[in-house]
Amino acid sequence: MTVTMKNRNKILIALVFVLELSCSSSNDAVVPPVVPPVTVANDVDFWLTKGDQSVLLAKQTGNLGFNTIPNSYPNIEVNAAQKYQTIDGFGYTLTGGSASVINQLNATKKAALLQELFGTSETAIGVSYIRISIGASDLNSEPFTYDDIAVGDTDLDLAKFSLDKDRNGVLALLKQILTINPRF
Repeated sequence: MTVTMKNRNKILIALVFVLELSCSSSNDAVVPPVVPPVTVANDVDFWLTKGDQSVLLAKQTGNLGFNTIPNSYPNIEVNAAQKYQTIDGFGYTLTGGSASVINQLNATKKAALLQELFGTSETAIGVSYIRISIGASDLNSEPFTYDDIAVGDTDLDLAKFSLDKDRNGVLALLKQILTINPRF
């Protein structure tokens, strides 16, 4: 069975919803038997920094085992025939910072990334919602609003209103996304 990125995301999301909806506080729940912990293999390398600075970005050689206590949580059973609710879609945030990073990609990589994120093909993730900030977010390279004025000045008529600081970043990417998926 081939699982595409889109289907994998659907499966993960379905698991979350099933978990939330299947948890109950009834006293008639069956508690599964305690299973001894599995031997942990170190499949990842990791670096550690401690708050007291006794270790600073030091590669660790031990196993990345989070706990030696066996998992006592109930099993999650997924029943594809049982439906609880519909989902409109999923999305992400497009900030000035992420727009800057995406715009630094070469044209081929940028097109491939946008196609993978917002395209409608079987290999695309198919993002259907996007959140943007009005003016700079905390991830922009510098703070700004769409109506920047000197301290103490007012602009009640919004005569100095301008989208120019987002025109080549977030706004340009939004236009490209709309060419990939006009229904967005």
